[in-house]
Amino acid sequence: MTSQLPHYWRVIVALIIVGVVTLVASLAVEPDTGGARTVVPDETTGLARLVFYGPKGGITDLLGQPSIFVNGVEYARLVSGTYFYVSVPAGPVAACIGGPAHDCWTIDAVSGAVYYFEATYPYPLGYRLSPVDAAAGERERLKKASAPIPQRLINDTAAQTDLN
Repeated sequence: MTSQLPHYWRVIVALIIVGVVTLVASLAVEPDTGGARTVVPDETTGLARLVFYGPKGGITDLLGQPSIFVNGVEYARLVSGTYFYVSVPAGPVAACIGGPAHDCWTIDAVSGAVYYFEATYPYPLGYRLSPVDAAAGERERLKKASAPIPQRLINDTAAQTDLN
């Protein structure tokens, strides 16, 4: 008669295998770098706006207050249910979460455009930054993250919370 693992060990091994497969699959997929944008009413500034928000959620959402980096500069740390934005010159822009080279999105920012990014923590994969379609960006931000980020979490004065 062959030796069989207790039921709970089979479940644990299956969960580990699913986790590894999910991680490998997420690393193999190249994200769309088009980003999301919509037109800002004042296009005379020559700047584009990047809005970052962390949705409200459970205890695993945004554990550790991940830092948001734009072109290698750490602007702020997000907490669940909050948002902030950064105005950047038109041209290539890299937005990253957790570190200056982690889960980055590179976009070609257009003057007067708004780009929305949702920050999540899909356990056990780590922090994720996802672009949100411009048409739904502000609606999604209002629904998921209506509070401005606390000032104590802002690392650079260029990070703003007044979206008017």
